[in-house]
Amino acid sequence: MKFKRLSPSDLQTLSSEFINFLAANGIDSKSWESIKESNQSYCNQLIEEFSDLVYASSLSKIRYLMKADQSFIFLFEMYENTIEMNIFGITSFINSIDDINPSSVTFVSSEIKSYTVDKELEAFNLLESGCTICTPEVFSAFNKIKNVI
Repeated sequence: MKFKRLSPSDLQTLSSEFINFLAANGIDSKSWESIKESNQSYCNQLIEEFSDLVYASSLSKIRYLMKADQSFIFLFEMYENTIEMNIFGITSFINSIDDINPSSVTFVSSEIKSYTVDKELEAFNLLESGCTICTPEVFSAFNKIKNVI
């Protein structure tokens, strides 16, 4: 398994997509009920394969991530083969996008690296480490500060 297994509630939410996944694998509802009862290992394998497909599809769409602590904001821009990390120092409280300006944030550094794993797994690992998805508008507000220097 590349990512992690979807929770039962996630599977319930994605039930129509899971039914389509099973159908694409030649499994109808009667066969699925039989698999669940008699072959738990294969049942788990199918759920894990579906989970990986869902995560890969969602993670491939992520472009910007961010992580903040009391002193710094780390912004990540994900490209096809590389990731750029920008670090900003926080000099005053940021409550909204309007508060992102040179008096509240200072640009510290930037680094571009090639992925050590594929893009989707890199995004997954960053999210698991506490990053959140960042909107293009927030990223752009920080990028304006970076470009002032």
